[in-house]
This record gives sequence, structure tokens and C-alpha cells, in this order.
Amino acid sequence: KLPSERELAERLAIGRTSVREALKVLEAIGLVEARIGDGTFITANVGASLGRTIGLSLMTWGGAIVEILEARRLIESEAARVAAGRVTEVDLTAIGAELETMARATDFQTYLKADMQFHRAVGQATHNTIVTQIINNLLDLLEEVLREAHGDELMTSAEGNSTHHAVFTALQARDPAG
Repeated sequence: KLPSERELAERLAIGRTSVREALKVLEAIGLVEARIGDGTFITANVGASLGRTIGLSLMTWGGAIVEILEARRLIESEAARVAAGRVTEVDLTAIGAELETMARATDFQTYLKADMQFHRAVGQATHNTIVTQIINNLLDLLEEVLREAHGDELMTSAEGNSTHHAVFTALQARDPAG
């Protein structure tokens, strides 16, 4: 439970109106929950809230596609290593299904959807809520940018299916170095 608005205003040496507005923003993005008569509480689902906060920041910031791809590559590389040690058979089934859908795709939109789901499933295989949420938000932004870029004109295997297969093989082998 957070201190009262008055106490926060005193501690932070700011006006109560500023505290109230900040709490409204925190509630809107899911970091806190205001309960009438009880006070304001930090939400239990902090990982999802953090992910929404990062997602909101990314949407407002925008960012160049090169930076989005670089951030995704950096985060997903480590996520894949972690996932290799935690992946379950259920995870592998989901990841494999998306790989098959990508291989059978005859149009960019189908490929893109399966590609994004593949990466989301790898993130989920870390079994870390915060990592999963961050990856999902990065992918949401990337997917939006690619759709706006008239992706149907792009090569459907832009990343290369061999990369996806290598990740999947390493996960199956539970090999973080793969």
C-alpha cells in the first residue's frame, strides 16, 4: 500500500494535485490500483505493468526500425539462451507450430503473423513474465511498423528461416549456447 496523497506530497515536496495526476497515470498503465476508502496499492502483476509501461514509452517514442530490430535482437538472444534451460514440451509444440506456419506461408501477412508468434513463444518459454511482456511490446511495435511499410512487398523470409530453425533446434536440445 502506498502512503496517502497528502503524505506523498509532503515527502516529495510537491503539490497534492501533482501527486494525484501521477497516481492517475500509474493507474492507467496498470502499475497501481486505487481502491476507494482503502488507498492506493501496487498491482500484483508488476511484470505485465512494466511491459505495458515500456510498450507505452515505445509507442510514444516511435523509434527507427533499425533500433527496434537491434533492441529485439539483443533481448531475444538472451531470452533464447534462458528459454533453452526452461523450455517445456508445450512450449516446443507452440514454437514448432509457428515454424511450420512460416514454412507454409504463401503471403507476407501470414508469414509475419507466424514469425511474430514464433518470437513471442520463445519469450514465453523463458517463463519470466517481465521478459515475455517486454518482447511482446517490442514485437507489437515492430509488427505495426512492418505492416505500415507495405510488408507484402518485402521478402517473406527476411530474417531467414535458417535462423528460426537454429533457435528451435537449440531449444529442443536445451542448449543455451546453440
